[in-house]
Amino acid sequence: MQPGQNHRVVLANQVGGTVVADAIKLTAAGSSTPRTATWSLPVTTTGTYNVYVRWTADATNATNATYTVHYAGGTTVVPMNQTTNGGQWNLLGTFTLNPALNPLVELSDQANGRVVADAVMVVPSGVSTDHVTYTPTLTTSGTVDIYAKWTESATRAQAVTYTVQHAGGSTDILVNQQQPSAGWFRLGAFSMAPGQNHHVEVSGALEGVTVADAVRFVSAGVSAPGITYVHTDHLGSPQKMTDATKAIVWDAVYTPFGQVHSITGTATNNQRFPGQYADQETGYNYNYFRDYDPTTGRYVQSDPIGLWGGLNSYGYVLQNPFKWIDPFGLAIGDYPPPPPGYNPGTWQTGQWDDGNWVLTDPAGNSWTIHPEDAGHWRHWDKQDPNGKKEGREPSNSKKRKPNQKKKTQKDQCETDPSEDAPPWEPSMGFQEFRFNIPPLSPAPGGIPGLAGFPPIRVPWPIFIP
Repeated sequence: MQPGQNHRVVLANQVGGTVVADAIKLTAAGSSTPRTATWSLPVTTTGTYNVYVRWTADATNATNATYTVHYAGGTTVVPMNQTTNGGQWNLLGTFTLNPALNPLVELSDQANGRVVADAVMVVPSGVSTDHVTYTPTLTTSGTVDIYAKWTESATRAQAVTYTVQHAGGSTDILVNQQQPSAGWFRLGAFSMAPGQNHHVEVSGALEGVTVADAVRFVSAGVSAPGITYVHTDHLGSPQKMTDATKAIVWDAVYTPFGQVHSITGTATNNQRFPGQYADQETGYNYNYFRDYDPTTGRYVQSDPIGLWGGLNSYGYVLQNPFKWIDPFGLAIGDYPPPPPGYNPGTWQTGQWDDGNWVLTDPAGNSWTIHPEDAGHWRHWDKQDPNGKKEGREPSNSKKRKPNQKKKTQKDQCETDPSEDAPPWEPSMGFQEFRFNIPPLSPAPGGIPGLAGFPPIRVPWPIFIP
């Protein structure tokens, strides 16, 4: 046959019975031997090994690529589907390999599609392709309680192996990381000694995502880790921590702007003002978009919107840390519940030139945050697309006057509607934060801040340690 000559095979059905047109295979004349790729397996000692292969997946690849493993017990043929599971190590099986018998893997091109010969890997049996080892620092021999911690998820592996090497040998513990660890999950108590390479190894499971968050070693006789309870002030800043027996295990005293005066106790808590995490290396508090210096009560970096955020671009919460919080280092945050129908996926988020948040619903109405003042509890002021006032939410947000015995207006709130309610931040969640830089003059319709310069878009993966 010659290329470009439209050579073909025609199967006719002009016979009695059923004709099946299944497949056609072409083999060059005089070349009946299939082509193969061969890997010698580099083992130095006889033992049991896991053999893995890797390929680049493609829809044109073979679904029956044939791997032949030559090992101490003979040969085993393993077909693999190379249209899926590309870019990862795929297990062919577990085999006894003897270096004197020249163990190897062969891949044939006799398949129903393209065959990819990328790579082969050999790992001693019992050792995962992905693993993390935790080794305790021991000074004396004795019994050690071992605990593990992980963050659960529906995508996690259901059979994660924790292998404990101890004085009595090796013990495997299987855990389901789709279930919460409930603080610290106890793996068991084991005899360990210094200088004996005793450790815990977390191996990646073949199905699902394995998380190796933390392992903790506790000497027998020492109280096991448990749940501690954080007690905060009215802003949400941690003040004390207690254990299950109600004993105080952490006690902090701060100056008004958050500088630590003293911390006592055996527990650790690096949270400070809401949204802030104390960085021991720098001495600052990490506040997501900026760093806060509690010794001066000022931010280290200037406000991202410059003077639009106020004349002091380094100031913290309008110099009133008893009343306001700033969870992300951008603007004061003491928020009412969201407006009716709020959806972070369809509503836009921005700021006016005074730093207050504004939400824009799909109909074009703007909802501007109104902080608590002498006459109102915190609420949202609503304006239609033309700037006309449309009321507020909650609608009954007016305060009573001093010594007032009963309501005088229908929109007056009998008590603080936000009492015992946590602060609410309109941009919380994994979404895009729209940071509108206001123009120098009001926008059409009398609404400042929504025209002029284009918005700066900042990725917004919220994480508060």
